[in-house]
Amino acid sequence: MVGEELITACFLFPVLWWALKHYQPKTAWIIAMLVSSLAFGMMHYNAYNWNLFQMLVMICLTRIPFDLAWYKTDSLWTGIVGHIIFDLLAFLVGAMAAFA
Repeated sequence: MVGEELITACFLFPVLWWALKHYQPKTAWIIAMLVSSLAFGMMHYNAYNWNLFQMLVMICLTRIPFDLAWYKTDSLWTGIVGHIIFDLLAFLVGAMAAFA
């Protein structure tokens, strides 16, 4: 998950750098978050067998809170910790459902 966060940052920050030259800071962050969310969704193409709805809607939407955590705290660590907690909870719910 740390790797996913760092790869996503490689998409977000160059887009943010460009967008800050052309837009207000809040708008620039929104543009960068949308691009990074799309990239994050596309990174999961193998995991979801090219299911575009799953990749570009569900995964993209779950990416946004992690980017917002970066924005609000000015730290990648909040996104990393949030991602770890989210995936851990999803795994535990799935495991409990499998054994129920």
